Amino acid sequence: MARYNKFHDIKEEQIEKYLCKRIEELKGKAIKFNPHNNRGLPDRICFVPGGLVILVELKRPGQRPRKNQLRQLQFFRKLGFTATWADTYKKIDQLIEWIKEYRQTYRVFHVEHLCLRQDCPMRRNKQ
Repeated sequence: MARYNKFHDIKEEQIEKYLCKRIEELKGKAIKFNPHNNRGLPDRICFVPGGLVILVELKRPGQRPRKNQLRQLQFFRKLGFTATWADTYKKIDQLIEWIKEYRQTYRVFHVEHLCLRQDCPMRRNKQ
């Protein structure tokens, strides 16, 4: 007899739409990662204002990423990216809260702050 899953009606697509909606509330963008030749890549790349990039693998409630997906997430973490997976709305909400806390704690500078033009008012190493 199969175990009853109270989330059986929720599909991965709904979890994915919820992530996109929450990222857009932060004025960011969650782009679909469409890997043609590299299996296991995360479903979405989330770009958040302040230079934050997060890779997210999405699953149906109760499911876990496959081995190749976990390997890919670990690979991106070793490169220094934030890479995670979520299977419920609650986990996405936790991710959004983490993003908000991260942005308050670590002020990420913008590319304009590294401008190489001598006359740039945003130049970091003014003399």
